[in-house]
Amino acid sequence: MALDISKVAEKVSTLRRAASDRDSRMNDVHDVRSGDVESVMPGAMPDAWPKPIVANMIDTSARDMAEVMGTMPSINCASGVITTSKAKKFSGKRTKIANHYAQSSQLNAGKQVSFCDYYNTFGLAVYVVEPDFTDKTPRIRVESPMGIYPEMDLYGRVRSYTKVWREEAIHLVAKFPHLLRALQSNETGGQASMGWAQREIEVIKYCDGDQITMYLPNNGNMLIDSMPNPLGKVYVSIAKRPGFDQEVRGAFDDAIWVQLAKARMALLGLEATEKSVRAPLAVPRDVQKMTFGDDAIIRTDNPDKVRRVALDVPQYAFQEGALLDNEARTAMRSPEVRSGNIDASIITGRGVQALMGGFNTVITTGQNVIAQALARALELAMEMDEKLWPGQQKTISGVVQGTPFEENYIPGKDINGVYTVDVTYGFA
Repeated sequence: MALDISKVAEKVSTLRRAASDRDSRMNDVHDVRSGDVESVMPGAMPDAWPKPIVANMIDTSARDMAEVMGTMPSINCASGVITTSKAKKFSGKRTKIANHYAQSSQLNAGKQVSFCDYYNTFGLAVYVVEPDFTDKTPRIRVESPMGIYPEMDLYGRVRSYTKVWREEAIHLVAKFPHLLRALQSNETGGQASMGWAQREIEVIKYCDGDQITMYLPNNGNMLIDSMPNPLGKVYVSIAKRPGFDQEVRGAFDDAIWVQLAKARMALLGLEATEKSVRAPLAVPRDVQKMTFGDDAIIRTDNPDKVRRVALDVPQYAFQEGALLDNEARTAMRSPEVRSGNIDASIITGRGVQALMGGFNTVITTGQNVIAQALARALELAMEMDEKLWPGQQKTISGVVQGTPFEENYIPGKDINGVYTVDVTYGFA
């Protein structure tokens, strides 16, 4: 049964409170990857250096892992032992349909890499299956997990899906013109001087098997739009990173603090160097007149006593950078060999392979989880295609295992309630 707007708002508020710790971790990792250290650790950066001066290992490792993990897998719809030519043709056509969904959604054009990046960084990644009524085909969209609040049953099926985001009023009105008068008249608060067009409005979209509802929570739960869910199901597939508890944790939740320590130590080293260069000058008592600048002359009977005041920097301060670097790589499970730095003592391929062992385990585990999520998304796309356009004849094209194809199909006839898709990585 569909919920009214007050019940929806109450449910969404409960979900957001329950996920407050997860949201905090996601925001911290996002800010560190973006270089916005001040929001995570206020006062850590001096005014002269508002950004870190060390390489962002979090961002570099995340991109590296996502690019390795984000290769497109093999998509196949042949299930069981095929004994007849009719069954072989049926499974072959469904394989082409499934590959067409992935290719027309541009998953192989970088979106799969973004999906893997979200999975590693935030511990959660989302495929949203939506109908494209212009081309009359389902599309698989990769959505950022920041601000999402899914409800799942014991078997991992999504029961409700909530997305929260902020959008400037002028862009929101362009999509929903009926909000113009309400947003123009609501110029109270700290952002009133900015005008209504530049104000950021929080928007919430709630979807379950009964309804799809959008509203503005900070404007008295103003309803933007609401409609019954014609498909009776939430067409969302979620990949969750395995963990030891029920919390959603990314691969870099602990490493960000090591990265911040590295940035802080680098700034302290820079400050120590600057103070050493600008240290005061110590001269003997017989100096009566001092000149400064290039080629300056100081007249004294004790020239050996003219010197800069030494700044004693502890020796362990220089070793701390290497220790933090090792700690960061241990936390991220990304070996130094990934950056091209190989110890000279590693002279055999077996030694390099041993260093890469942990990294390969991360990639293999991630690809197994992502393969299941992609298979689920393709199954939902087939189900949506059959439900919305059962008798529509379509022409599709694409590439399957390096072979181009062009095929005609009718969803009601060529899918016929069989949605099973097998997604595999490697030489399966």
